[in-house]
This record gives sequence, structure tokens and C-alpha cells, in this order.
Amino acid sequence: MAALTGQALAGQPATGVILTGGTTRLHLLNQLKADVLNRPVVVSDAPEAAALGAALLAGLGVGVFRSPAEAVASVQYGRTIIEPQPEHVEWYAALYRDVYRRLYDDLRDVNHRLAAMGR
Repeated sequence: MAALTGQALAGQPATGVILTGGTTRLHLLNQLKADVLNRPVVVSDAPEAAALGAALLAGLGVGVFRSPAEAVASVQYGRTIIEPQPEHVEWYAALYRDVYRRLYDDLRDVNHRLAAMGR
């Protein structure tokens, strides 16, 4: 959430989020992320998307592909777009605003004491 806020403050708000990795197999978690972030999330059907990206970059590096666009065009995978559910968005927004955002200030002194104890 803080990353999305930072992007917006920098004048580059995110319009969507792309999810990769093993947890993308859990639809409930994907829906939760869309609801909490109030953004559509895109889930690729590509297994091991990070490894695929590394392989495409390697192919680009050794000349198999002439451009990043050509490398990306060489693979075809489906994707699922999960939209936030409006009935959940406001509840999560209130939870973030009224509880989690306040935790930083409430725990600041505790965190400083814990950090000092670790020295």
C-alpha cells in the first residue's frame, strides 16, 4: 500500500498490479489483494514467470531476439484479470486508514527501544 501511495505522490499512480509466483494459484489471496489495493490485479497463467523472464533476457543477451518486444512476443500465455469487489474495498480502506496507519505512530517508541536493545 505504501508503495502505491509513493508512486501516486511521485505523479505516477499505478493503474494495476501484476502478480507472479506460487501464491497466484490461490484465487482467494488474489481477490484479497485486488480488494485491499482497490486495483485490478493481473495473474499470468505462465508457470515460473520469473524463470521465463530470465530466459527471455538471456535470449536477448545472446542475440536470439533483436528486441525486448520480440522476446515477449515469442511467448503466449493467458492471463486472468481480477477486479476489486466494491463491497470489500471500503472495509479494507477503513481498516488501513483507522488501524494500520496509526500503528506506526503508536509503536514508534517501542520500536526505537527494541532497536536500541539490539546494539
